[in-house]
Amino acid sequence: MTIKSLTYAELAARLGVKPESARRLAQRRKWQRTIGNDGAARVFVPIDALPSPATSPRDTDKAENSAATDTHDDAGDVTRDNPAAVAVLEAQIEGLKALLAAEARRAEAAERERDDWKAEAAAWQAHAQRGFLRRLFG
Repeated sequence: MTIKSLTYAELAARLGVKPESARRLAQRRKWQRTIGNDGAARVFVPIDALPSPATSPRDTDKAENSAATDTHDDAGDVTRDNPAAVAVLEAQIEGLKALLAAEARRAEAAERERDDWKAEAAAWQAHAQRGFLRRLFG
């Protein structure tokens, strides 16, 4: 039996019900539950218990709409028909740019620290190569 790990919200969206109803359904059917790395409860749902993507209400609406407008490109539909999605994606891009800049600063700091440690190690190596009496009396 094939299973899929879903949060209650994802399960609810797949089934077209509220998250609380999805939680009760998981309890009734005694599906295994666990806590994911993100802290959200996850349920191991048998694939057979999930409706096929073609029968979900959202997908049937999309299929009807795409049949009516088959001449449009999918990428074009996102920009023309859904400016809110574009705004969300642009905000995510800005967040990723900020994350990239922070990681670049962190990498530069690590490289500077590495260079400092190398210089200190070279100084200690030079100090260790001098004779014992020179090290003692300078």
